[in-house]
Amino acid sequence: MTTPFAWGAHDGSAWAALPEAITHDLQPGPMDWALARTLNAHQAATDARQLALVAATSAAWRQGHACLLIEHAQLSRLCEAMPWCHSGEDRSPLVWQAPRLYLRRAWQAEATIRQALMQRLQVRDLPPPARLAELETACGFSDQRPSEAAQRDAARAALRQSFTLITGGPGTGKTHVVARILAMRQAQALRLHGKALNIGLAAPTGKAAARLGESLAKAARQLPADWVQHLPSKATTLHRALMGASPQQPLMQDLWVVDEASMIDLELMARWLSCLPPQADVVLLGDSDQLASVEAGAVLAQLCESPSWSGHRVHLSHSHRFDPNAGVGQWARLTQTGDATALQQAWAALPEVQPQMAWDGLSVGRCSSTQAQPEALAAWMRHGWQRWRTWFEPLRTGQTPCNDAMALEGLHALGELGVLCATHLGPQGVHALNTWISQLLDLPQADASGWFAGRPVMVQSNLPQLGLLNGDVGLCVPRRVGDRVQLRVAFAQPQNPQSPVKWLAPSLVHPVQTAWAMTVHKSQGSEFERLLIVVPERDMPLMTREWVYTALTRAKQSVVLWSSQPAVWQAAVQRPTRRQGGLGLSFGDPIRSGVS
Repeated sequence: MTTPFAWGAHDGSAWAALPEAITHDLQPGPMDWALARTLNAHQAATDARQLALVAATSAAWRQGHACLLIEHAQLSRLCEAMPWCHSGEDRSPLVWQAPRLYLRRAWQAEATIRQALMQRLQVRDLPPPARLAELETACGFSDQRPSEAAQRDAARAALRQSFTLITGGPGTGKTHVVARILAMRQAQALRLHGKALNIGLAAPTGKAAARLGESLAKAARQLPADWVQHLPSKATTLHRALMGASPQQPLMQDLWVVDEASMIDLELMARWLSCLPPQADVVLLGDSDQLASVEAGAVLAQLCESPSWSGHRVHLSHSHRFDPNAGVGQWARLTQTGDATALQQAWAALPEVQPQMAWDGLSVGRCSSTQAQPEALAAWMRHGWQRWRTWFEPLRTGQTPCNDAMALEGLHALGELGVLCATHLGPQGVHALNTWISQLLDLPQADASGWFAGRPVMVQSNLPQLGLLNGDVGLCVPRRVGDRVQLRVAFAQPQNPQSPVKWLAPSLVHPVQTAWAMTVHKSQGSEFERLLIVVPERDMPLMTREWVYTALTRAKQSVVLWSSQPAVWQAAVQRPTRRQGGLGLSFGDPIRSGVS
């Protein structure tokens, strides 16, 4: 029997023997080495580098990759010879699908996604030409503009296909075309089967779900009234939708529309798809240029890369919100392409914000100040939150109670300006900006628990017992409770018209974080009229092209970039996210079926 290697996290000789191309962006920690040691104790490795590859694969998973890409002949042979690594349906802890080394859980998730989507490759016939023309005319497909042609293509794809992927940036009309799709699908179902489809709407976060529901309701106003009555009125989160569901007890909807698909990680997507019956149709919406999911995987981006799904994807490129050659639209386009020279020229042409400037005419501006609290930015934030400040004034003393309508107005006004940071800590992190903004707006002193009237908060974890999800935003205001006025936290409930605001005691809402400022990752699914993007003075790996693009596209009107070191964000734009995985492969690869 071979003696297991005496391996410890402090021994890096085998790690050093791996090519830098494999290890350069990986930082294995104690848990990664512990996995290698555990496997080695169970069944001895034949080469110390096999243990290093196990630690690298585990570290790659923690850092967002579905697998470890190994394009090295000698290391490939070592992977093939690993005693804990096999292909197919056995239960080995690792899976080798050359040239990719997976943790079993990641390989299984990819196999589940592929299998579920392959079940939805069938194509239906379109309605007869006269009926199709009737449906399209009723849904407003009457002109020949290029943007309408793309929307028509998306609608026809969803009529024919069981799986449709609709991508595009902000303002390209993804939710507008979905309203048309659902109306057409319902009209056909009623004519052919005499009953409406059971349709589910979902998104990864509460904010994104609420925005999906609101956007669809707005778009539905332009559709025939007798069709609209059969459209769903509420969207939920994927986590809520999955409560109690399993492959044995699947979700019962006939058709699912899921927005913000770029935020869905590998295992969540696999779990959701595994809980759908094979006959359920799927429409995914998203922007493949946005940040990938917080957890491992880049599902949307890799599906968009795969030639196997190209016939099921429609990309909407015309923005109804931004001019691609000016303002926010130009910056988003240059960021997408990574055009460093053009971005440097665009930065040099930006106006430097000043305390007394005319803010309403600003599209994109810059602040190059090295001060911790530049007065120009203070003026920008006072301007951006002017309506909120006016709304809050009567509540400042804590004696005037707030009702549902007032709370909703305050929450809406809060979203007129967003402040986005890269990190929580540091002089330009979320905590520092929140402290500055609370002082800037002259808010009341906090009580012993940190609560004060006017404090916006973001929930930091799912709180199902309260009906709250990670990322939900609330506002602390005075509220009449019995014969007293006390602080309560108001959360909007757009899915509940009879009770549009959830009121909770501050002591119940934990953990939360003050939410004047937030990280770019936390901002996904949100939109702001005006935006301040805070770029740190030092470069950091988390700042990528997708980080810059996601931040920019949270704005609906205008952006100010605060960067004393423009080389930092310029370097970020040159650093696109490259998450390893197999979902981008074609059907010709053996991983497609989930078996060896």
